[in-house]
Amino acid sequence: MALIKCKECGEKVSTKAKNCPSCGAKAPKKTSIVTWGVLVLIVLAIFGAIHTESNLTPEQRKAIEERRTSDIKEKEAARIKKSELEAKAKLENTRKGFHCLSSFDGSHAGVKKLVKEKMRDPKSFEHIETQISPVNDNGTHNLIMKYRAKNGLGGFSVNSASAIIDNESCKAVITSLK
Repeated sequence: MALIKCKECGEKVSTKAKNCPSCGAKAPKKTSIVTWGVLVLIVLAIFGAIHTESNLTPEQRKAIEERRTSDIKEKEAARIKKSELEAKAKLENTRKGFHCLSSFDGSHAGVKKLVKEKMRDPKSFEHIETQISPVNDNGTHNLIMKYRAKNGLGGFSVNSASAIIDNESCKAVITSLK
């Protein structure tokens, strides 16, 4: 059992004591073996990295730098290619008219709204599918939407609506309801 000085009052305290008998300050905790082991591993890793780097010849350092530069250029080229592909896909989706359709169910919100306005029971509307043509020379798309709704007798029937969609604004004009 050894005696050490208390950090608070300076009196001698046993290493086994949990508190200083003079002032009541807590004794410092011992550093665990695991903590020391981790610290040693970190120091060895840093030393190894520095030592390995310092033992390289100028040719090896140049090769490593060229590899790093090459990797950076490859990553940048891949990023540019990905960006170009995304831009092409967005342009193709716009040409096909998909930018006007809901990503949730594939319907056109404007056509749904116009159809519901003409129905007796708009709450019974159920979207089935929507087909849209690529943009034509007039800058519009032809759209056909199939839906299910209650008829006058309370039964459900499948109907369709045709519309013309402006490619720029995505505004719809209903051409027929069947």
